Amino acid sequence: MKKYLIILIFIILFITLIFYIIEKNYNIELNENEITNSIQNGLGEELDISLIEKYIISNSNTQIIFFEYSKKNGYALFKKNYFNNKLKLVSLNKNLLDEYIGIIYTNKGNYIILSGNYNEKVDSFLVKEGDSEYLFKVENIAGEFGNLYITLETIPRSITEKMLENPILYNENNEQVY
Repeated sequence: MKKYLIILIFIILFITLIFYIIEKNYNIELNENEITNSIQNGLGEELDISLIEKYIISNSNTQIIFFEYSKKNGYALFKKNYFNNKLKLVSLNKNLLDEYIGIIYTNKGNYIILSGNYNEKVDSFLVKEGDSEYLFKVENIAGEFGNLYITLETIPRSITEKMLENPILYNENNEQVY
């Protein structure tokens, strides 16, 4: 009997620890004021920030919040926890004109995100690694706000950040943009 009681106590302590870690990491309420404060903390400055738009990636736990500050447009990547219904700031990009390409990991699969100031609208991009080539269709989710592209479908888990170092970007006529 004592053995079962000790095991039960350890299980309760373990579950309590998990909930404590979740509560500590996911601490941003789902309201504009809390989201704005977390972006300001991420920027490290007290700036006047206005939230423009929210984009949820394929009904996943990951969302992109577009914001404007000091005549610049940026975005923040948040993950939502379903236990406490709060957010955590995953990454922050101060300027949509900065060239960036990276992988977003969601609970519904992985996606590639691409930002920068390109001469033309990007329709797809090619990633090469050795003998492997991957062509991904993208859409601009920032609209008139700037250039932020995301793959339309999940990417294979075998794609790595290193493979994204030299992408080839194409417009809708399959002409190389970058």
